[in-house]
Amino acid sequence: MKDRENQYAYNAKIGPVSSYCVFVDILGYSNEVIFSHKVGKEKEHFENFYKSLLSVINEFSNLPSIQIKVFSDNILLGVPLNYLVLDDEHQLGLLTVFLADLQLRLTLEGFFIRGGWTIGQLFVDENIAYGEGLISAYNLEQTTKFPRIEVGEDIEEIFNKHFSYGSDSYQSIQNTYFIKNNNCIIVNYLFCIMQFEELKLKLHLKLHKELIEKRLNDHLSNQTIHRKFEWCADYHNYFIEEFLSDDYYNYKIINKNKNYNSFTRIITQ
Repeated sequence: MKDRENQYAYNAKIGPVSSYCVFVDILGYSNEVIFSHKVGKEKEHFENFYKSLLSVINEFSNLPSIQIKVFSDNILLGVPLNYLVLDDEHQLGLLTVFLADLQLRLTLEGFFIRGGWTIGQLFVDENIAYGEGLISAYNLEQTTKFPRIEVGEDIEEIFNKHFSYGSDSYQSIQNTYFIKNNNCIIVNYLFCIMQFEELKLKLHLKLHKELIEKRLNDHLSNQTIHRKFEWCADYHNYFIEEFLSDDYYNYKIINKNKNYNSFTRIITQ
């Protein structure tokens, strides 16, 4: 992992500072670690997770202010706002693409995640993570039931400000990398695949489809978990409906309980 200057280190004497705070939980991670240990595949499981996390962290080394702590099945990300060199819209965009890419890569390795993204007071160094922002992001993560990163009302206020002076709000990052689901704004991580050429895009979409179908089949006897992956199927199908053409309909997931009309753009045409 590339060395990353810790902007929080300059605040050790004054404590937490206003920050973007993201708390992420990896669903089913504990059970997977225990199972992989029992069957002798712990090293393989670790390498898949570590490489996925490391690849996106190193790729976004141009976001030096971000601090990341990984512990057990949780990931904490903090970006101190008072050290932003760029304007807040640009920084919000960089962090958004980072989070979407992180979620996509982990998901395609079989690590489905759930998270909360807020603004609050936070301090992070090699020894401690502390602050009201951590607690608010954790609480938001706990209330979102499905494998999605949900944003708090404070982030929504920033969206509204940017929409008010954007020249093309419909195609803005706030209206492509984010969508609404039952009145919650969430990270639209599949939008990352739109940068790929057609063959690579289809391979990613096919893998995403197969991973969800496998989880649906694996958890038929547990309706609580099964519903989480029904939601994933709804999201997958909505993404194809909204962002891709009819050529991709064969990549949709057959889901008898489809409810993807509950997904919408933040701004509609």
